[in-house]
Amino acid sequence: MAYFVIQLNSPYPPELTWTVLWDLRAHDRIIPLTRLRGAPLTATGAPADAIDVGVVFTAWTTLGPWSIADPMRVEHWVPPQQTRPGRALIVKTGQVVTGNIEVTVAPRADLDHGATVHWAQQIDVRGVPAALDPLTAAVAQTAYRSVVTRLIAAAAQAPARRQPGTH
Repeated sequence: MAYFVIQLNSPYPPELTWTVLWDLRAHDRIIPLTRLRGAPLTATGAPADAIDVGVVFTAWTTLGPWSIADPMRVEHWVPPQQTRPGRALIVKTGQVVTGNIEVTVAPRADLDHGATVHWAQQIDVRGVPAALDPLTAAVAQTAYRSVVTRLIAAAAQAPARRQPGTH
């Protein structure tokens, strides 16, 4: 199973960083060839507000006539609050892609503002030999780093975006 870690700093508070990371509608716009489906995408309001333990959503990656379903289930979901870090554990339960994603969003320790995002992921792709795990990890890490960076940057385009739990 391939494993990689991404650690990035966000200039935004942990609550806003969490909200943009889990804006699954933005994932649809940012990730090439992939569309997400599930309750968080059809909910009114911010998709992050519709995510909780037990929620299931699926990423469909399509290239021409071929599609791969990547169903995921939320196993742990605690958004950040004030000085308490947020933590999510998403388990990939598909027939082709399995593994898990563990994300922590915490206040920056070195500054009095901003957040640190720690994204750790295990990924296994059916049919890909274990000998290629380092290559799988490198490709996935590069792709996810780009997505996470673009999601955080999206916060700058919507400065009036509401914080989680507010109405």
